[in-house]
Formats: sequence, structure tokens, C-alpha cells
Amino acid sequence: MKNWNIVKLGDVLEQDKSCAVTIIPDSTYEMVGVYSFGRGLFQKEKLLGMNTSYKFFYQLKRNHIVMSQLFGWEGALALSSEKFENRYVSSMFPTFLTNEEVALREYIGHFLQKREVWQLLFERGSGMGSRRRTLNPESLLGIKIPLPPLAEQQRIANYLDKLKSKIDEVKRLREEQDKLKQYIRYSFMVDCEKKY
Repeated sequence: MKNWNIVKLGDVLEQDKSCAVTIIPDSTYEMVGVYSFGRGLFQKEKLLGMNTSYKFFYQLKRNHIVMSQLFGWEGALALSSEKFENRYVSSMFPTFLTNEEVALREYIGHFLQKREVWQLLFERGSGMGSRRRTLNPESLLGIKIPLPPLAEQQRIANYLDKLKSKIDEVKRLREEQDKLKQYIRYSFMVDCEKKY
């Protein structure tokens, strides 16, 4: 860690306001949301422009980082991808671009999955009560991040990607195991009913 700098996210991320598009009442928009607890983006229902009070949406690029102003403090932060490119988020989901000369988006994405980051965002939020807290982009951009050289960022991101893949596989196997247990229980109950 001796070659690592400590910088603010605002030194490596910039809010991308160029992707704002004015809403046309008779146009349909494919909307996207952000799951809490670091679970990524998800497809929402299509929305007709006349059915919203928002004046503009942000049109996603594949290389955006997206933050929910309402739930960023509970991990509603995500990396966009090719799957979500050209879809839309409301103006309550500011988007950011990474300065790729000094930082890897994937490295930052893993950093944003840390509960300590969510706690810092919670402390920076405003509003009454935890469910009414809102964040502004500066809340995110003011957080400090350890920033190693690019090669080390890549190594860390690759390692964490592999680890996440293994964790996802364990979760999948557990779900299969639970389904199998339920099936066995059900089969046992049916057999018992047939006997008696």
C-alpha cells in the first residue's frame, strides 16, 4: 500500500449531466432501477412520458456508475453495462463517469459495495428519519478511496470478480439444495398419505 494514494471519489469520478434528455409526453421510456445492498441494476416497466412529473431522465451509457439519491446509503449504487445502455433512470439517479487514466470503473464498483461506504453516505444524507434520507452527488464525490496504480486496481478487481463468482455459485447451490429438501419433504408427505 506504500504506492497507494488516498483521493476523493470526486478526483476520479465526474457527474455526467450530458446524458440528460428532456421527456417527451408521447414517448415511451425503458426505465431502470438500482437494487439496494450492492445488487446492481434492474429493468423496470416502460413509462410513457406523460405519466411522470419529471422534466428529464438520464440516458444510461454502458460505462456509467449510478447512484440512487434515495437509497444510496443502503448500497443502491451500481455499474451500468451493455445490457442497460440507452435505457433510462429518473433524475433521482445521478450518473458518473470514471477518469480512466487514473482509475478503473470496476475497482471503484467494488469499493462502492463496502458497507463502510454506505455508512459514510448515510452520515452525509439529509432528511428526517432513515427512510427519508436523500443524498446529493457531492455526498458520494466527497468520500475518500485508496487508489493504487492501475495495474494493482486491475488485479484487485479481477480477484474480487472471481470471489464474487464463487459466492454466487455457492448461493445457487444452496437454493438448489433448499428446493431439493422441499421436494423430499413433499414426496415423503405424499407417500405417508398414500400408506394411511
